[in-house]
Amino acid sequence: MEKINGATFKLLDELEDIIDNAGNIPLSRKVAVDKEELLEIIKDIKIGLPNQFKQAEWVNNEKQKILDDAQKDADSLLARTQTFVDEKVKESEITKLAQENANKTLQLANATAEEIKIGAKAYAIEMLGKLHSNIEKINKVIEENIKELEEYNG
Repeated sequence: MEKINGATFKLLDELEDIIDNAGNIPLSRKVAVDKEELLEIIKDIKIGLPNQFKQAEWVNNEKQKILDDAQKDADSLLARTQTFVDEKVKESEITKLAQENANKTLQLANATAEEIKIGAKAYAIEMLGKLHSNIEKINKVIEENIKELEEYNG
């Protein structure tokens, strides 16, 4: 770890001396200093700062970039997750609607089949009744024919 060099400490001490020896402004805690002199010392301090401060600034900047990237990744992941969830919900709703439609279709088919069954039974009864009536008529005709034949031979 690099240490702050002696020149930087000397400049900081000089800055402190200038402030300590500056003239007071009456009725305040403020002092009057030579702006140019202070700015020159501050400039020299900045030049004399060790690389660690520059590295610390770089690390801080990199940290912020990493945090920004992580936030972007988190936001992207959240958006993709929300899209996935929305799609699954939509698929679930579609499945539910399809099941409901299938159930309605099945109920309609069962009701229609029952109606057809009832109709077919009624039709069969009607046709059998007509057939029975026709058979009775035919039997009557046959009986009459038999009677006529018996009388004719007679």
